[in-house]
Amino acid sequence: MANEYEKQVFETLTKSQDDFEKQLSYISAGTLGLSMLFIEKIVPLDKAHSKWLLVISWSLLATTLFINLISHLVSSHYNYKILDDVQKGLDTKLSVTKFNCVINTLNLITVITLILGMLFLIIFSSINI
Repeated sequence: MANEYEKQVFETLTKSQDDFEKQLSYISAGTLGLSMLFIEKIVPLDKAHSKWLLVISWSLLATTLFINLISHLVSSHYNYKILDDVQKGLDTKLSVTKFNCVINTLNLITVITLILGMLFLIIFSSINI
């Protein structure tokens, strides 16, 4: 019974993690695209003020995408390592704990860079409207 419950919790957690990373990618890439459209259609770059805010925004949004990509690679690496340890009959609790800590840290960084990127974009837009 407990084993089935653990399996369901793990599946829910895995799906939630996948959904989080997808949504993060969609939001950051969409924000980048919309901001470029905003520059093209509403505030031409040659007439814009405080362009450094836009550069920081785009850098943070791109960083969000890159760290999210790195998170996928790290996750894949750890999953293969844990699977290998399970097949060898080794205890994986420490590996799983380390894996979760690394992924959670990367996710926190991506949330921070996304929020900051959007904040800088909002400030830039507010100044130039």
